[in-house]
Amino acid sequence: MNNAHRLSRIFSNFKLCIAIVVSLVAICLAVGVVALLILSHPKVNTATPAAEHVTLCREMFRLHPELEIEPLGYRRLDSLDISHGFKFIAKTDDPSELLDDKRREMVEFREKFDGAFIDRARRSSWWNRPQGGGLGAGFEFSYDGFIWFSAMYYHPNGDGTLTVWAYAESG
Repeated sequence: MNNAHRLSRIFSNFKLCIAIVVSLVAICLAVGVVALLILSHPKVNTATPAAEHVTLCREMFRLHPELEIEPLGYRRLDSLDISHGFKFIAKTDDPSELLDDKRREMVEFREKFDGAFIDRARRSSWWNRPQGGGLGAGFEFSYDGFIWFSAMYYHPNGDGTLTVWAYAESG
């Protein structure tokens, strides 16, 4: 067997190995994408949150315990991260009354708040947050063993109430 034939055979085997590796990588990527698509569907997406959803959000976002609210929607998405979206009407026109005393000191609501992060729950028909800068705040907190990145956006309704959009994502 001459060297040229030997090199040709080695090169053919090398091309076959590369083709097999590329095929395996493509299959793994396809399975990963399909799994991510399956997992990224909302586990809960409702315009009428159940009592346990409201309780969870009141606790998670540290809403003031005496704040009267009217829930308008809840969304939980389980994928690589867990996220919660909660929309409600607060029976107050003072945003400082939204949060419990401990959280109130940590969060500063400001005008021209960029709500891009909060709109990750926008795929829900009930979310419909006004576009553009508004009144809101971003903050981090610890809950259930995770660090959560969160944002809260509110819109005064002109009748002594606020419509509030709250979103949190585990990090």
